[in-house]
Amino acid sequence: MSEQPKFILVEDNRQDRLEVLNVLASVGYTPDSKLGEATTYLDARSLLEQYADQLDLVLLDLNIPRDEQDQHPDEGNGSALLDLIHEDFNRRGRVEIKVIIVSGQDLAGGAGGVLLQRHYAGTLIGIARKADLATMLKRRLKDLRRDPLRSLLRRLEVDVLDQYDATMDSSLPIKERLKNARTLAIRLVMNDCDCHSNRLGSVIHLADDLLGLVKELGRRFRQDDPQRPRFKASTAQPAGSWGAFLWRATTIQHLQTLNSYRNSYEHLDEQPFRTVAGSPDQWNIPHAVLQSVESGQTTGRLAELIVCELLEWYLPWHEQVYLPWRQQIAAGTRGAS
Repeated sequence: MSEQPKFILVEDNRQDRLEVLNVLASVGYTPDSKLGEATTYLDARSLLEQYADQLDLVLLDLNIPRDEQDQHPDEGNGSALLDLIHEDFNRRGRVEIKVIIVSGQDLAGGAGGVLLQRHYAGTLIGIARKADLATMLKRRLKDLRRDPLRSLLRRLEVDVLDQYDATMDSSLPIKERLKNARTLAIRLVMNDCDCHSNRLGSVIHLADDLLGLVKELGRRFRQDDPQRPRFKASTAQPAGSWGAFLWRATTIQHLQTLNSYRNSYEHLDEQPFRTVAGSPDQWNIPHAVLQSVESGQTTGRLAELIVCELLEWYLPWHEQVYLPWRQQIAAGTRGAS
């Protein structure tokens, strides 16, 4: 994102529009940042179509009329616009629009606001209540940071955006986050395997088996024990092919760790943090610590870090090697049985 995010303001009340613009000006937004204002759903949709690939932010009042002839503002029109941004525009390549809801209702502190932000994760970055506009809108604007990894995933059209968002969403249960982190890793390794074998769908039988995919990678090396593959530059086959091997050093451990974390929380009843009946603990486990480990607070942060490093390592390869290979496959210039 540039230092000066580009925005449109969707608000049918003139005084409210002025107040929002004043807050924006107070934190450094200049008139050049504004791509337009809309007072109706249809006007806003037209601006989105015109500026989608330049737009960073929509400041959205939910309670707006549908068109100029509509005399009855309705929250459903603003909600429809938010849904359109999330489900349509933000699924287009190179488009990543964030939304801040500017509402007369106290949505931010209620269950409705939580549900909205969960449903529109990755798009809705916050809610600013009009009664406390200056403070809340400034706070939300500080949250407006384009995630460079997410932006690159979108630009390169890597089909793991949903899994990335879920992994990074600390409001989700740890099992859900780890499941998505593992699925993301599987997709990356499958892409590598397809490219290496010069065949799409080469490891489709391992589409839910990350450990199996790691073992598949081990086939590229001489192994003493195929069930416990080791990845060394000196044993790469053919000799001297280490440069063509994507997953190296700790990235292999990252893949295995994501698989282990997911399995641990998926089967927590087999290895629980709490003692089983009739077998008391030998020490007093602090309740806060017990809650933290059971909810996977630290494990979730570790999964985020692992996924980020895997992507930072993988994405340059995806752009430089995988995409040209896919283009050749699509053009029919290389085998793709």
